[in-house]
Amino acid sequence: MSINQIKTKNGKVWRARLVLKSGKRISKCFDRKVDAEQWIENQISENNNPDFKPCEPIRFEDLASEFLKYSKSDLQPATYIKYDGVIRNYHVPEFGRTYVNQISKKQFLDYRIKVSELPLSQASKFFIFSTLKTIFKKGIELDLLNHNPTLGVKSLKKGQAITEYWSLSEIQEFLNRMIGHPRHALYILALNTGMRSGEIFGLCWDCVDLDNEIITVKRTLDQKNHVLKETTKTGIFRSIGINKALRDLFVKLKRDSKSKFVLDRVAMGCGDTSHLAREFHADCVSVGMRPIKFHDLRHTFATQLVRKSGDIHAVANVMGHKSITMSERYAHFGIDHAVQVAKMVSFESEEEPQKVVPMRKRNA
Repeated sequence: MSINQIKTKNGKVWRARLVLKSGKRISKCFDRKVDAEQWIENQISENNNPDFKPCEPIRFEDLASEFLKYSKSDLQPATYIKYDGVIRNYHVPEFGRTYVNQISKKQFLDYRIKVSELPLSQASKFFIFSTLKTIFKKGIELDLLNHNPTLGVKSLKKGQAITEYWSLSEIQEFLNRMIGHPRHALYILALNTGMRSGEIFGLCWDCVDLDNEIITVKRTLDQKNHVLKETTKTGIFRSIGINKALRDLFVKLKRDSKSKFVLDRVAMGCGDTSHLAREFHADCVSVGMRPIKFHDLRHTFATQLVRKSGDIHAVANVMGHKSITMSERYAHFGIDHAVQVAKMVSFESEEEPQKVVPMRKRNA
């Protein structure tokens, strides 16, 4: 079962698809999504569908367990843990041993209000409630449910993600204060490449080409299991140029290196990389800097890149974004560049301006 928005000659419509128990596929298009949802509800009902076979009643906690079981292979370890935590801490206490077919739409609407009033960020509340809808969607795919009881219940608004970053002066001040610290090299690499933490710890010498001054980003270190994966978060391999700061760093590290990895995690006190966020925060406080998250160093790099280039597509390529939409959050940082570029274009008449002849007044 699925509902997707598609383009037609007459505009956009909502196409509802359904596979009957007999294996027959049916579909229909509607102008409104709510009509498509209602059509599916009608089709899967016993009266309108002779092939209808009711599923065995299932408790919510069992449905959630099946969701985690069959979703684990498709999720990143950190995402799986996040789903598991939300289900245990929010959904199971609310619905737990209740049979899914006994949960009314009103209960979902009441729960939506309850989640919206939690003292959490809007992004967190959006994730909690959208997880609930995802569980029921998976239940339909696994033939554990005859219909999705959350159809027609709107998700919460996701809210605008807050992107924090350091200014150029803060970057320089932080790096100067960290000279001699075991993690100084880590911060130079992060701020000069915009690489994710897993990509930094997974960087090996075979991906550092000092002759052509290029870093190839194609691996990620799984920071939970400390396993090197031959891929990146988005599955996109990319190249990053090596500037003078990076070249000096690599020459120094290469001279003392006895490992295939560029950075020695143990020497930096990052043997357990999952504690990096806490260690970075402590480093900021210890040198008197405004604390931001370690991942915000990636945002800091992106803001400086767009300010100097004004090219959002360049940001997407260097950062390894799968969609240009991810890079558009930095678009407003290039406004100064855009203004300067606009000033380069000027059109003026080269001829002498003609004198304006005043109109004669008509006799009254």
